[in-house]
Amino acid sequence: MQIIFMLRSYLLDKLIFDQYDILETKNNRKCYEALKDKDKKDQQIITQQLLRTASLFEEIRKFRGKIMTYDATAKKEISEILTEHDFFQRASWTAKNRLLSAIPY
Repeated sequence: MQIIFMLRSYLLDKLIFDQYDILETKNNRKCYEALKDKDKKDQQIITQQLLRTASLFEEIRKFRGKIMTYDATAKKEISEILTEHDFFQRASWTAKNRLLSAIPY
């Protein structure tokens, strides 16, 4: 009789444990699926951000190239303007000095 009672107790414990295990597995599966979906969405967001970052990086690279070209062009034009300014300033001083030296005091 005691063996039957122990067997029933064991089977009842096993049934309770199995039910708990099934519920725990379902809960774990539900949590896993939720995390999996969130991870998938996050990966898509990261991929989109990476593509956007790459696109912006390329635009920045192009703009830097344009800026460097404009900078070189501007420096060249400024240099030419300064050269012309110096030339005309020297010519003006030379003409002024010649005129002043030609005038008797």
